[in-house]
Amino acid sequence: MRKLTLAIILGLIVGIPLFSQAGSVFVQLSFDGIYYPFYNYPDYKNDGSYKMEVDLTYYISNRVAFSTGLEYETKKFMKDYQSANHVIDEEKFDLRYFIFPLQLEIEIFKKGGNSFSTMTGFELGRLISKDRYIKYQDGTVVNEFDDYYIDKFITNFALGLSYRFIFTNNCFLGVSPNIRFNVSNSQGIHGDSGQGTALSYIMRLFIGYKFK
Repeated sequence: MRKLTLAIILGLIVGIPLFSQAGSVFVQLSFDGIYYPFYNYPDYKNDGSYKMEVDLTYYISNRVAFSTGLEYETKKFMKDYQSANHVIDEEKFDLRYFIFPLQLEIEIFKKGGNSFSTMTGFELGRLISKDRYIKYQDGTVVNEFDDYYIDKFITNFALGLSYRFIFTNNCFLGVSPNIRFNVSNSQGIHGDSGQGTALSYIMRLFIGYKFK
């Protein structure tokens, strides 16, 4: 799986400059706010998850494009025990990943500098660091995972919409709401914490430049 993924990424990176005359190339910088819906787990809360990325999109036709890039994501959430009788006050998780997206974009509407597209594909993630801060009732804070195991690799399936507005000198701004699901291992966390986090909602804001 890892060899196939690497081959796909290299193929896209190498193929883009070779066939760039066939269509437009978009390079963009993005910032994503990430929200995890902890259904049926009222003690769990989001704690400011986000993602930053550099993405490259190549249009193989007037309406169809492939995208890839490099993304940095931090998955942050907490569990508030809300009990004066519990020895632990709260747990805070901060998991950081490098993400390689492989997505297909189909333009469904375009007028002037405005365009709307649908996007779907996969995100291939590699864990780069992890922290679990435990705050006890006496105020003591420790960073440990005990018997929790965090998967090194994750795979997300993503689906969303994208709006792009091109203004002066081929620069553009955009927004893209997405929904995604961890299809490889539910949530990447094995233990009592992190329940219900396989699903996530993303709001992406981006800026970039169109070549050709």
